[in-house]
Amino acid sequence: MYKTILLFITIVMLINISCDSKEERIKEANKWHMKAWDLVQEKKYDEAIVYFDKALQLDKNNPKILFNKGNALMCQCKYKESLECFDEALKIEPSNDYVKYNRETVLMLIEKEKNKKQVK
Repeated sequence: MYKTILLFITIVMLINISCDSKEERIKEANKWHMKAWDLVQEKKYDEAIVYFDKALQLDKNNPKILFNKGNALMCQCKYKESLECFDEALKIEPSNDYVKYNRETVLMLIEKEKNKKQVK
């Protein structure tokens, strides 16, 4: 009986620790996300992407972070990588019209770039 109670207490403690740890990771991810967004505003896209990646390491299924990283990549004309971010964001949040719109924009830019190369 004593071992069962001890096991139960241990499990409850571990659950609480993992919840706190998850909340802390999300807070930290939001901090990195905001830092990245500030850098985007300053058009420092390479630096911003570093911070978006840090945020995604902590909160990999956050569609907002993926969306904003995709936007930063799009501003750098890194369309394939941008498209990957938008696709990941849509897997998580399929009804997000902003992500859909930016995804379509990237597809048009890819097509435009492809046509430019064919003309040369």
